[in-house]
Amino acid sequence: MTMIRVLIVDDSAVVRMILREHLEHTPGFQVIGIARNGMDALKAIEDDQAGGRRIDAVILDDVMPVMTGKELLKVIKGRFSRLAVVLFSANVGEGAEGTLDALFHGADDALKKPSQATGGMDVTLRELDDKLRAAVRRHASFTPSGPARPEPRAHRRPPPTRPRLAEVSAPTVATPAGRTASPVAGVARRGKKYLALVIGSSTGGPEALTGALEVLPATLSVPVFVVQHMPADFTARLAERLDRTCRLTVSEARAGTRPRPGTVYIAPGDFHMTIRPSGAGFEIALDQGPRVHSCRPAADNLFLSAAAAFKSALLCTVLTGMGSDGLDGAHAIKAAGGDIVVQDEDTSVVWGMPGYIARAGIADAILPIGAIGNELLARVGAVQSFGRPRAAATTEVAG
Repeated sequence: MTMIRVLIVDDSAVVRMILREHLEHTPGFQVIGIARNGMDALKAIEDDQAGGRRIDAVILDDVMPVMTGKELLKVIKGRFSRLAVVLFSANVGEGAEGTLDALFHGADDALKKPSQATGGMDVTLRELDDKLRAAVRRHASFTPSGPARPEPRAHRRPPPTRPRLAEVSAPTVATPAGRTASPVAGVARRGKKYLALVIGSSTGGPEALTGALEVLPATLSVPVFVVQHMPADFTARLAERLDRTCRLTVSEARAGTRPRPGTVYIAPGDFHMTIRPSGAGFEIALDQGPRVHSCRPAADNLFLSAAAAFKSALLCTVLTGMGSDGLDGAHAIKAAGGDIVVQDEDTSVVWGMPGYIARAGIADAILPIGAIGNELLARVGAVQSFGRPRAAATTEVAG
């Protein structure tokens, strides 16, 4: 049995003792270290990396002295992005803004500590085991031989800019080989008509999604479907936050919805989202089928169904994320004649999902996150009003 090596980070001696005793008596886990605050944890991680022992997962409290959990998380995702991180805090909850911030900054999952009043520690610890295993499996699929740098470094997302006509007419595009292509390469296929935009993202994705989507106008000519690897109960909060910061309408997807232009549909946590024919158009379907790449929702499921539904009239974007989810679907999109834009290495927290596609040679454009929103707008365009005739083009997606 492969051992999962865990670092426990919590300022409560009681919590550290409970977690350590539980994991030491649970097959498949090994406690590699204990830390009372973020600074002690960072030193333990650095020592572990220097010694070549490789911690697999971190159980992280958020409120600690010296260095908080959020501060440590930013360092981990910038310097040690292959570490799985599960937030274990009394502040975790569907409406907890701090929890959503942690997930925004790359935490793999979150779990609420039970209080003395509610009890249930045994059940919580078993759930923690499951979350640790799932998080480590996702990271294990992204090996040092994959497309990311051996020692990932922190990235700062360039501030997104509002689109200007001069900017969207001919952006510079990086080719899969890493060279800079002529601006013509980025606009060669902009005359085609798209019916939908699909987006996949994971580690660092919420921030990247914000940067890409906030550029797009409410009158975007297509619906947008998003798979962001995020635990159940938090995708609705992600949709609410994006809806506040973007001009597009953003909501968590519901089964049976007929997609409309100018609306972003976020796949609910723990549900795959697919697109299927419905009458003269299409509708959103949700299911809890087997996990794909240890993920549910999975970008591959969305991409494969969208390629079958929209064929060459599909635009795909893959943002920062761990692993190879989306690669199979991207191949299907390319085979159907669709187009693919991926985030570049320098602005990705982890160049896994976009990196696999870039290295497969099927990306039409490889761009920094600050340029992706403008590129998407230039390709799909906007409409004056959704109330005009020709409903298929303006009010909902038709077949």
